Amino acid sequence: MVILMLYHLSSQRSASIFFGRLTLVFASTNMPQAMEGITQIFGLDTINALQTILARSEQVTIPDLETSCSRFPNTDQSVTHNDQSIYAIIAERQRQLDAVLHEISGLQSVMDGIKNIHRQLLKKKDRIRHSMILHKGLTSRLWRLPTEVLSQIFHHCLPDHCFPESNRPSALEAPVLLTGVCRRWREVAVNTPSLWCRVSVGFDNLRYYYLEELQASRYDVWLKRSRGHPLSLSLVCEADDAARLQSLLQPYINQISSLSIIFHEDVVEPELLLDDLPVLQELTIRTLKENRNRHSPSIGKSLSRLPATLRSLKVVEWYFNTTQTSFGPAGSHLTNLDVATLLHQSTVIHLLQLCPNLSSFKFCGQFDTNETLDSFTHTKIQTFRVLARCDASSYLSGLFNALSLPNLRVLENYCSGSVRYPDEELKGFLARSKCPLERLIFSSRGKPTMTDEVRAKYIDILPSVEISLVEDLFAFLYL
Repeated sequence: MVILMLYHLSSQRSASIFFGRLTLVFASTNMPQAMEGITQIFGLDTINALQTILARSEQVTIPDLETSCSRFPNTDQSVTHNDQSIYAIIAERQRQLDAVLHEISGLQSVMDGIKNIHRQLLKKKDRIRHSMILHKGLTSRLWRLPTEVLSQIFHHCLPDHCFPESNRPSALEAPVLLTGVCRRWREVAVNTPSLWCRVSVGFDNLRYYYLEELQASRYDVWLKRSRGHPLSLSLVCEADDAARLQSLLQPYINQISSLSIIFHEDVVEPELLLDDLPVLQELTIRTLKENRNRHSPSIGKSLSRLPATLRSLKVVEWYFNTTQTSFGPAGSHLTNLDVATLLHQSTVIHLLQLCPNLSSFKFCGQFDTNETLDSFTHTKIQTFRVLARCDASSYLSGLFNALSLPNLRVLENYCSGSVRYPDEELKGFLARSKCPLERLIFSSRGKPTMTDEVRAKYIDILPSVEISLVEDLFAFLYL
């Protein structure tokens, strides 16, 4: 009925009748039913007819409301009015006002309905476009890639941050970014556990508790997607974060194989994060220079409880200033040890004794005395790196006089200043070790120098050794 009416409407009165009936549709049914009915009758022809009606009804006729009584003040005293005529005019105006208010109300209902239809049409448009893009994608070779190949491509999209603690979840980086491309990519990304095995975890200083809970839940979703695979985590711990981080990671302790932790100055109970890690293989601990002594006892005790699964340990900017240090069950299984800073040469020997299976040892030494040490031989060390924050010629000679490393392949000496290396002691160390040394590296902030005579003496001891003089600006960051 409405369609036939639209084709024959041509006057403002007819338009009013149409909008009145259209209003009845919205008034007589609930909104979903009304929208269904209007959507069914609103074909293209109907919309065109409605546009024609609106074009003819753009001007609303304003009636002439002037009467002999409407002029005020009345200066013509000859004109008199009786109350009956005035009340009749008022009654007429009331009927006119009621009619206009009814039209406005009806028109508002129609406009609301049209707006709802417009929103539905926009939604329809978006769905059509989405379907069109989806089907266009079906013609792409990328869409036809096997899931395994697509998963490998996704791995190459993962960010490669210089610092592990920078690997915080971001919607602008893989793997989260990949989940928003299309449905298939999301399914592949979410169902590839290895994409979710590496993440940096830290709590921002959020004002509201519910925001902290939301942040923790997002980390939990990430970790759940790893589905039991080994985890490589970087933690940033400050204030009372240790307890919250421990609570978050508790369900995943049997997955954590690699762990890097930065302890800030105000952290409380840092040892909470170093206990109960049954499958840990790699551990890195960094502390701020301002507080590296503050947490030494608690961290030192935790090191003695490290699991036997641990193979690599790196502790940076923390003083190993005692020979009482113990690695517990982990010591005899460690193959890589990287520590800073050692204050005594005897601590070097002590650490080597704790770790009989080490193949790589790197340490930063800040020695201020030259000690007399008992001879010690370590048969497994293949890489030995010394970073000296002291006069190497004065305070490393005792160490080289005591050590023998018969399996050594690479030896590096780094000095933070332009100081002389302990050449005589070093040559004695190499001759005594009778090691198959392949590379001898001397490095410093400025490029080191070596005379031909000194080089020739090293070659006499080890004819096949490669001697390198390296300017290493970045090694000083370790110091």
